[in-house]
Amino acid sequence: MKSGSCDINLLYVISQNGHIEIVQLLLKAGAGVDVQALNGVTALMLAVYNNNAVVTQMLLDADADIDVAANNGATAQLVASKLGFEDLSALLQESKHREVPINQQ
Repeated sequence: MKSGSCDINLLYVISQNGHIEIVQLLLKAGAGVDVQALNGVTALMLAVYNNNAVVTQMLLDADADIDVAANNGATAQLVASKLGFEDLSALLQESKHREVPINQQ
């Protein structure tokens, strides 16, 4: 989902900078995990780009969509692969295969 009227949001900036406690507060407050900047980049992509496994896991636990693509076609998985972040690439791949809870089917 595109943000439309603004280039960045708070979760995007905080995820980029790796402020774990603030990311946690924003997620608890209902911040949109898949909001994209005008260039299509999401908080998940920034966490991956900055090789931040903790924030990446927090966003995945909040159901961030790993298949969202930036305007250039890059996804979080592609970013992890291109930068050689094997652990994050495996984490993203694993999250893709998580079982959907029964109440969400």
